[in-house]
Amino acid sequence: MSSEQDAERGVALLSTLSGGRAEADGTVLHITLQEGASVLIEVLRTLDSNGLTPVTLTVRDPSLDDVFLALTGHHVEETAPSGEREMAKAGAR
Repeated sequence: MSSEQDAERGVALLSTLSGGRAEADGTVLHITLQEGASVLIEVLRTLDSNGLTPVTLTVRDPSLDDVFLALTGHHVEETAPSGEREMAKAGAR
């Protein structure tokens, strides 16, 4: 969006989509949808009919980490015992 106010307006408009979650991060509007691409046209029509034009648009399929977080409510690193987390961090360097 071109401004933070536009992003917040977008959140309010798109929060009504079924199975969706919208949130603003500055001028960036993140939308998580259960139906994904099939709802994309509805998202764009809703924004357009309310005078909001996205500056850019990116569609991303969920990663395995996204799916794990959605199912468990935790990131993978949060669920590992602390010793394993420390080894994982050391190995990533």
